[in-house]
Amino acid sequence: MAAVLVPLYNKKNTAALYDQFDSLAKIQITKEQMTAQMGKLSTLIGRIDSYAYSHTTMAGTQGGRTFYTLHYKVRLSEGQLPTGDMTLTVTRNAGGLSLFGFFINGTTNQQGQ
Repeated sequence: MAAVLVPLYNKKNTAALYDQFDSLAKIQITKEQMTAQMGKLSTLIGRIDSYAYSHTTMAGTQGGRTFYTLHYKVRLSEGQLPTGDMTLTVTRNAGGLSLFGFFINGTTNQQGQ
């Protein structure tokens, strides 16, 4: 899933990124709200140059669905932070996975402190 989402994020193609979300998730946020949030995020985070899968945690169950959080480490450029974490919240469906959340948190390198 990250292989699809990261290029869309880097191209700032918020319409295509929004289309990746499950219909239930789309009810909770409009395309316009997502575009505004992605604009703010890309100013701070910049581009995702590379990413590596770390682990998966169970986020919970609701309405007969089990939600999982996929955790990634990311290397960033063109923004204010060099590295960070990306999490994707998903659930299984007949076609594979449905996207419910896409989050990127930048971190600073504070070695020796």
